[in-house]
Amino acid sequence: MHPPESDMSALTYNDRARDWGRVLEDRERARSGLPLNQARERVAAKVGASPGTLENLRKGRLKKIAAHVYDRMRWLVIAELQAEVAAHEHEIQTLMAIGADPHSDAMEEAQTSLRQIKAVLTREARHA
Repeated sequence: MHPPESDMSALTYNDRARDWGRVLEDRERARSGLPLNQARERVAAKVGASPGTLENLRKGRLKKIAAHVYDRMRWLVIAELQAEVAAHEHEIQTLMAIGADPHSDAMEEAQTSLRQIKAVLTREARHA
């Protein structure tokens, strides 16, 4: 649910939505190998907005974002982060199962990434 106006400035609200839109578009592009405009179309369909809205948001030309679009983008980013948590946890379990040194670079990188993602999810939970 989007925060009440008194809790967040319109600028902060739009900045967060812009960041989320960029994350979603970039991840879709990396996952699918599609160019940005086609990745944007996919994300727009998931978000419930037009591709033009996401483009204008990314370029800073959008003065206001609808609450339902903001909420959906937030939810999608959280879902992406949760999937990444699961992937890192699986990687750590796999490394442990094959007997990797707990202090190896691969193990430390996976654990560091996992902590960082969990920290972001915790911050998002506080903003809910």
